[in-house]
Amino acid sequence: MLTDAKIQERAATSSSYVKGCQYYRNGNVKDIKYLQHEQAYRAQVVGSEVYTVWVYFDNCHEVKEYECDCLAFSSYYHGMCKHIVAVLKVMQAHWEIYFGEGKTTILTHATQELLDFFNHDMLEPSQYQQSIPIRIIPTYGFSLESRGKRSWLEFSLGNEKLYVMKNIPQLLDALDTQEEIVYGKNFILKPREAVFDEQAKSLLHLLQSAYADDKQLADWNPYASSVSAFGDARRLKLTNSNMLKFFTIMEEVSFSVEINHEKVSGVRIVKERPAVNLSVKAVVGGLTLRMEAGNDDSMDWIQIGNIFIIRR
Repeated sequence: MLTDAKIQERAATSSSYVKGCQYYRNGNVKDIKYLQHEQAYRAQVVGSEVYTVWVYFDNCHEVKEYECDCLAFSSYYHGMCKHIVAVLKVMQAHWEIYFGEGKTTILTHATQELLDFFNHDMLEPSQYQQSIPIRIIPTYGFSLESRGKRSWLEFSLGNEKLYVMKNIPQLLDALDTQEEIVYGKNFILKPREAVFDEQAKSLLHLLQSAYADDKQLADWNPYASSVSAFGDARRLKLTNSNMLKFFTIMEEVSFSVEINHEKVSGVRIVKERPAVNLSVKAVVGGLTLRMEAGNDDSMDWIQIGNIFIIRR
């Protein structure tokens, strides 16, 4: 029998178990089917996206293996994410249907129909989507200070109107817990209904990855909060690797930057070094070397490390 203790013991963290139980109670598990050729149960779980969970049982009906295509599961060293926990809670609640006495994990057509009956009110992911996709618009910030270089991202989000994202962790937690956030009288983020455009999905993935890393560091080191990437809730402090990920997302897409407190719009990333004009002139006592970037007077280049940003 699948008990709470067994599920909790195999959860990656206590938070994974608590949130998984909440997902179960909220009905986030949308479908569970047994695939005979895989000898596994497959389920769809609605979170910030629709995730696929696989659970494998042994002949004694004990959980043998499990998988989820969410980012959190891939970052855990071992243990179940909240999506897997939610699926197992559903199976626990209907244990007699899945593993009643005398049954095997190979479901008959009639049994599968019975399982489908339990899922008859589970909406397809498309029914959770609103008509106008949510946009997330970034602003890249860079400053050179006496303490060194600093690089960060700030965001606005919305559909018809954009609102400043004042608390990034609040958004990421809300997408996990399905809690609504009021950004303005004309925009309430409803995670169950929210659909993001492609750029927003990529930026969310970047934020979720950084947030998962932050949480893992906090588990390892109680003082990690002092160097958190989200120490300022409205900013994501960028490591070099996350900065490159951001620039990859924004390739050929114009965005705004703030460099040394100067705001510039219409900036884009190009995968090449700028044309450089060199001139050498003889002077008394030696030579002078002059370097000019770009051969277009309307084009400015900004170099940050090995990255070149072009402003037209």
